[in-house]
Amino acid sequence: MTREIALDKQALFRWLLKRDVHEYLDTDGRPIGEGRSDVYASVETTFKSCPYPGSRHNHEYPMNASALNSISKEWQKVLLLLGELSQQYQAYQKTSVDSFYDLALVSGAGVFLSDYMALRHAQPLATRDFPVLLTGLYKVCLGFQQATFLAMMNDQFKDSVSEQQLPDSKGFYEHLETHGLLIGEDEVCGGSSVMIRRAFDAMCGKDLKPGAMEKLPQLAEMEVDWDAYNSFTSNASNLWRKAILYVIQMRGFVFEISDGSIPEALKTTINAHLKAHLNDIIKEQEGLAVEIATMTIEESDRPLSDWVGAQSHFLKEIDYSPAQTVINSELATRVINELAQKIDFSLHRDSVVHAIEWQVSHYQQFETAVLKDFNQHLEAMQKALGVAFSDTTLAAKDLSMIYGKTISNW
Repeated sequence: MTREIALDKQALFRWLLKRDVHEYLDTDGRPIGEGRSDVYASVETTFKSCPYPGSRHNHEYPMNASALNSISKEWQKVLLLLGELSQQYQAYQKTSVDSFYDLALVSGAGVFLSDYMALRHAQPLATRDFPVLLTGLYKVCLGFQQATFLAMMNDQFKDSVSEQQLPDSKGFYEHLETHGLLIGEDEVCGGSSVMIRRAFDAMCGKDLKPGAMEKLPQLAEMEVDWDAYNSFTSNASNLWRKAILYVIQMRGFVFEISDGSIPEALKTTINAHLKAHLNDIIKEQEGLAVEIATMTIEESDRPLSDWVGAQSHFLKEIDYSPAQTVINSELATRVINELAQKIDFSLHRDSVVHAIEWQVSHYQQFETAVLKDFNQHLEAMQKALGVAFSDTTLAAKDLSMIYGKTISNW
């Protein structure tokens, strides 16, 4: 079976960042996204107090027993599939799973397999068609993805490669306990320490079983194009990572007047207003990428300036190199006009305008670089899916649609 999907870059970006796949149901009738889905409230779910020792033991938040029971039926096959995806990752990336960065991408490969199966042109899966093997894999990998992303981000502040090496499964579980990563907003993780450690080992490629695919006939029947899958999931994982890094970096674009010819009192007043306006934009941001970016900063006990300063690799990835010339723009005009309505800087207008135009120009060049990079990932994913796509490209308004607001909405 095939179908025509008019999946332009905007639609694909929204699907991935809004996690539309969460609303799909598996063959057990459970939503892929469980509590993260809108349909969750209409699905019968059994909760129970967590019996596992440690931070979750008899916690005020319950564990989702229904999801755990569903996954448990396919658990051994989920482990086999995790091992297979680890092998796929290592062969595709020509590397072993040695760091939290690698582990984040392997877990992303498990998460985005469901997206790939829902969106591919040939034999896409519809809601209620997803086998529990895939949805169980998704739920396991999603928990790992969020935990490993935070660890991967903090690795930026470690001095040596040896410090960035993955711990063993016991050390990984202790990492989850130490950082409270087994406790969510409303529920605790339903997997036991043994399940989590076995999943970790499978993702790292340990204890691989030969002929695993032969033991997964459900997967064979789906006729996965592994080359296309690897391209799709690699690009999806990196797009998601950069979507979070964009949020962090954007917060570092604090417009500020430093011209020595402007009286200190006026500079202080202007800068306080500009910073407050940026903070208002940040407060109105929303979505999972924003939540993860915020959590990354807050749980690290590091100031925003440290995170912004540590993003040289990200800026190089998106090829951001601001030109040393001012680019006049409608955004700069809006920032200046809004400021003029609140503060009288007419005696120093030229200096203030020049400073704002310069800094706004740098932000817009950053945003342009981000959009170009995002579009490249999206185009690669469209090709991997084999879907029909238009020549339309992601624009600044599409970032606002996902994040709620950006500096471009000043």
